[in-house]
Amino acid sequence: MLVTTVADPARTSLAATKPPRLALRFAVYTGIALVVVAIAMLWVLERDVETRAEERAVAQTQQVAEVTLKRHLRSSDFARSVEPKRRQALDTVFDDIVVGGFVRATLFSSTGRVTYSTDHSLIGSTGPRDSFQSVLSGRPSRSEEFLGETKVLRTFVPVRLVAGGRPIGALSLAQDYRAIDVQVVEAFRHTAVILFIALLALWGSLIPILRRATAQLHERNRQLVTQARELEDALAERRRAEETVVQLAAIVESSHDAIAGMATSGEILSWNVGAERLFGYTAEEMIGRPVAALVPADRQHELRTVARRLMAGEGVEEHQSRGLRKDGTEVDISLTASPIRDSLRRVTAAAVIARDITQTKRQQSQLQNLLAKERVARADAEAAQRALSEQNERLRELDRLKDEFISLVSHELRTPLTSIRGYLELLLDGGAGELSDDQNRFLAVVDRNSKRLMHLVGDLLFLAQVEAGKLALEFSEVDLDDIVAESVEAAKPIADEKGIELRPSLDSTPKMVGDRGRLAQVLDNLVSNALKFTTEGGRVDVRVSARNGDALIEVVDTGIGIAPQEQALLFDRFFRSSEATERAIPGTGLGLTIVKAIVERHDGSIEVESSKGTGTTMRIRLPVREPQRVREDVAA
Repeated sequence: MLVTTVADPARTSLAATKPPRLALRFAVYTGIALVVVAIAMLWVLERDVETRAEERAVAQTQQVAEVTLKRHLRSSDFARSVEPKRRQALDTVFDDIVVGGFVRATLFSSTGRVTYSTDHSLIGSTGPRDSFQSVLSGRPSRSEEFLGETKVLRTFVPVRLVAGGRPIGALSLAQDYRAIDVQVVEAFRHTAVILFIALLALWGSLIPILRRATAQLHERNRQLVTQARELEDALAERRRAEETVVQLAAIVESSHDAIAGMATSGEILSWNVGAERLFGYTAEEMIGRPVAALVPADRQHELRTVARRLMAGEGVEEHQSRGLRKDGTEVDISLTASPIRDSLRRVTAAAVIARDITQTKRQQSQLQNLLAKERVARADAEAAQRALSEQNERLRELDRLKDEFISLVSHELRTPLTSIRGYLELLLDGGAGELSDDQNRFLAVVDRNSKRLMHLVGDLLFLAQVEAGKLALEFSEVDLDDIVAESVEAAKPIADEKGIELRPSLDSTPKMVGDRGRLAQVLDNLVSNALKFTTEGGRVDVRVSARNGDALIEVVDTGIGIAPQEQALLFDRFFRSSEATERAIPGTGLGLTIVKAIVERHDGSIEVESSKGTGTTMRIRLPVREPQRVREDVAA
């Protein structure tokens, strides 16, 4: 069962979160708050200082109107526009009295008309109605204006002849605002420095408090994180346990085995579908019933033994027994039981798994029968093998005796044949007197057959040497072109006699190391076979060429050909093709065997290519070496 664990994203995020730097944050936030408060206080202070300065300017104007100018002004100065002479007098008065940044002085009648102004161009004009009405009601007023590019504070105060009397007009003084700005900036500067020092001291005194508070928050945060992790671990463990329970329940329900829970009293606590299939009882029928109802009477002692082992805390594995089905039939089962313990390690119940092994036991019985038969068959095969080995050994011994016999017979035949050949040649040469024509003809037949017999004996002796591993070759520097030419020349009379065209094709093949006599024997055998199996009017080509570092010898005829199924047997001893047998073509079946042995001793290869009725090609490949290597090999 494969259980895949998936990481909890929340836990991963929690584990990856670093504790916040609360002290730094609180210090920054407190500093920002104090700066904002300081800016607000300075703004209020600026407005207050500016207001106080303007109020002082109004008070100063009122003082000038009530105290200083009262003795110089006349009621006629407010009734109508002053005369030029009076204007000069008032200019002198205001030049001496109006100081401290005042740039213009103006007198207004009770109707709001300008009766006098240090700016003579304004005399006769009308002043601002709103400000003038406020002044006539007894309330001084002020406003900020621009005279050209100069900002001024213009104040309006009522003028009374007697204290508490009705205003007869109004006095307006325009003061350069820069004087007020100087007062405001000076007051603002001192206040700002004091406020900055006070706030900095306050902020510094809060740092230790913030550190203690943040330390407590850090500790509380650490405790909360630890508790959260412990809670997450507990929840994850609970989820894993629940998943495991669900998976185990699914496994139990889907299992083909019978799985049941058993109390210490022997009652069934749980019953899966596999148990229903095996015993035939449903869960409703079995839960609460004793497990003994599932055990045959003659197996009750096994149940008691298993129960004792379970109560002792021991398990039971693959105990083979028999169970009792609902229909009364018995079934072979394999029983596995494990004790279930509580937290105090006390056995409180047991889990029992029963598997139907009826088919398994049947297969085991069949397997045992098969094994018994296999043992019998193996014994028979071993006996047959021994008999076959003994037979093969006897055959090898017979083959060895045959080779020895052939070698012995060949040696024994060679001696009398040599004597016969000697005396035959003596007779043919007239050593015993003149011979008649019949005698010469008879002796020619004897000579021809003795040669054939001598050739056969030579072949048998050659094969005996090959089989015994005693074939000796006399290596020397040879020219294949010369050997082919001599072989073709020797076979020319036979070809002419049979009306067969025999053609050599020489390609100046490099010299090689080999046994000249044996290579000549190879060519003679191949050419002889080609002529033997080629009918009159046919053709035999003998080709020699160099190809890929090898000497290639091909003997190609237009003869009767060889059947495909017989080509693999051509090089076996004494094999003759079916065509040769049917046509009674003479031969011993040793020629190609000898050819193959000689070629292989020269590190060469031979192959046949033939088609029945169209001819045969015998192809030999022999390694050719450079002249220097040839001389070294010959010397060796």
